[in-house]
Order: sequence, then structure tokens, then C-alpha cells
Amino acid sequence: MVGGIVRAAIQGDQNQIDTLIEKGYLVHRHLDWRRPQEWLNSDPFLVFEMNGKIEAIMACPSEPPGIAWMRVFASRDWMHVEAAWQRLWSGTTQYFESHAGGKVVVISMQMWLHELLRKSGFHIRQEILMLNRSLLNLPKSETHPDVTIRKMEYSDLPQAAETDAAAFNLLWQNSLETLRRALPQASLATVAIFKGRVIGYQISTSNPVGGHLARLAVLPEWQGQGIASMLVANLLGFMAGQGAQMITVNTQSDNQVSRLLYKKLGFIETGEKFPVFEFDIQPIKH
Repeated sequence: MVGGIVRAAIQGDQNQIDTLIEKGYLVHRHLDWRRPQEWLNSDPFLVFEMNGKIEAIMACPSEPPGIAWMRVFASRDWMHVEAAWQRLWSGTTQYFESHAGGKVVVISMQMWLHELLRKSGFHIRQEILMLNRSLLNLPKSETHPDVTIRKMEYSDLPQAAETDAAAFNLLWQNSLETLRRALPQASLATVAIFKGRVIGYQISTSNPVGGHLARLAVLPEWQGQGIASMLVANLLGFMAGQGAQMITVNTQSDNQVSRLLYKKLGFIETGEKFPVFEFDIQPIKH
């Protein structure tokens, strides 16, 4: 691939970007609560353009600050994908070098992406493990005399975000804005309440298999007291009542507490796993 320019995406690129994401030959999309196009006004969102035609895109906006998940990479064809990647990745690193730096993170689900990441100096941090559970033979619901489970309301979101920040390290935290976007997409979102305060929550979605537990968080001081089990048992009962046959969840390979919890609740690791690649970019000091 010769020539062409790398530039920031603009609103006028929307149609070409939509087409590339939906019909591009090679497409990586980060699975979160926003479509890749919704990051269009967030930097860095770069396009590689030749003769007025967008050939490839890459978006790695930071949220939270300092953590930049690769929200999308898409290339129009296989023949020029490596050259397009190199041009866009160079532009992305230059952006972070000229700002405050950052950690770029990618959950890679395709071998072609594995190779591009390795060639660019990314290293594997951990793996995402997939688990599932039949909705037959549900576990007995745990109870706590002072804790109740109810549906999440929009007014719960600030406390849910505080719970999330306390429960996870920066890389895996969900921001308040992310939770605001997640709630209307959930098939069930519930909170654990102690004396009027959110001490834990879960957000789940529906899929062709049945259901997916997308997020589970409990304040550290309440962990080990059955709160997570209460939230999950409540979810399993709800999904079974909706006629679902199975529920899925994923967790990090190095999160032993989470893995033990899901095993206790009857989830089985499927053997399917995806590497989490990361790359640290230091700012250039002037």
C-alpha cells in the first residue's frame, strides 16, 4: 500500500465507517455497551484514507483515563491489512506520546489480530475464560438478614459505579457513563442493598443461548458474605422463569476468587479462552 494519509475521523466519515465496520474484510470490535461508531468524537479515532476512500480505521479512546481499549480496527481488504495497521498504529502511538501516554489493551478473538499485535510489540497480560451453566437444578438461594435484592434503578447508578471502582482494578472498571448505557440494554439488572446503600450489583443480557452475566461486582468489605451468590442465584431464577436454557459468563484467568465463585454456583469452564494483549505508551517529555 503506497501513499494515502492517516487523519482523525470526522463526523462526515460516518457512512464510510459504518460500511467498513459492517462489511470490511477484517474487523475487530471490542464487546462493550457502545457500538464502535459511538466513539467517533473521542480521540484517538483514526482513519487511513486513499483517494478520498477510507481503507481502514482504528479507535483507542481512553476510558477511564490512561486505559485505552482498542474499540475497533477494520480493514477493507486482506492484501493491505498489515500496511494499514502499521500506519494507523503509528498514528495512535504518536497521539498518546504527545499527550499523557496510556495503556492500550485488546481482547483478541482472531488469529490475524494476534499476529498484528505480536508484531507491534504487544504482550499477553492474561486470558478471558468462558463459562456456562445449565438452568436446570438451580442452586438454593442464599440469604442475608440485612441485605435485599431488587431491580436496579437509574438513581442507583452512582453508587453502583463506586462499587465497581472499589471491586476492580483500573483496567476492568466500568465508568458511570458506561453503566448509564448498560442499564437500558440489560434484560435484568439488580442491586444488593444494605441500609439503603448499594453494596453489590449485576447486569445481564439475553442472547440466542439464553442469558449472559455481563457484570457482577460487590464491595470488597462485603465479599465472602454470600452477596455475589445471592445476586447470581436471583439472576438464574429469573432467566429460568423466562424460559432460558443456559447462562454464560466470562472472567479473567488470574481472578481465582471469581473462578471459585462460579464453580461453586455450578458454572463450567468451556475451554474457550481469548488473550488480553496490552502495550504501554510513555509520553514524550518536551
